Amino acid sequence: MKKTSPKKISLNVTMIVLTALMIFMITIVAIVAANNREKNPDPEYDLTVLEPVEVEMNGSVKLDVEYATCMDALIESHGEEWITLTIAADEDNPDQYKVYGTLLSTQDVAIAGGTQAYKCWLDIRHKVVYDVTGTFTTSTCKFELTAVMEPSASTLMGHDCPADPMIEIKHLYLAPVPGKLVFTKAFEVTSNSKEWKFSLFDVDFPSAINCSGYTIEY
Repeated sequence: MKKTSPKKISLNVTMIVLTALMIFMITIVAIVAANNREKNPDPEYDLTVLEPVEVEMNGSVKLDVEYATCMDALIESHGEEWITLTIAADEDNPDQYKVYGTLLSTQDVAIAGGTQAYKCWLDIRHKVVYDVTGTFTTSTCKFELTAVMEPSASTLMGHDCPADPMIEIKHLYLAPVPGKLVFTKAFEVTSNSKEWKFSLFDVDFPSAINCSGYTIEY
């Protein structure tokens, strides 16, 4: 039987140990590389989806609404509101922009009651809704607006009548006369009713509109 040299046995063990160490190191390097790829993905294969940035294309303008009645009228009321309106492009009409805005507010009115011999007053508070719609035409730099005001709820706050007045109060309010308010490079118009006055201020047109006749000063 042929005997194996001790040097050969020692060499074989050394080779096995070195081979095992190399395999171990290669495995460690592969694991570290895989972790790095997960933490720092290759930009070429980065599938991150970027959300589109929305560009604000609308403009705005404020409508100043003032109303007041004469002191000797059967209905007395006065107040002022500022309604912010949006100016938005009209896709169906390139020469026009849509103008719209809404405001929730209140209106206090005093209504004369009683008889000719004795006049008494009813104090009423209405919760009201202002709804403004219209257009802006770029070729003429013209605003055409309609302002509507209606009560959503009504409360009798008090009265000095000798008896409780049995009347329906929800119809006793002051409202603009229906009709268009036309602003053509002018900031103030008076409606068909002398009790109401309307003014525009703080005009901020979309960048596509060039109407130098308007300013942003009140």
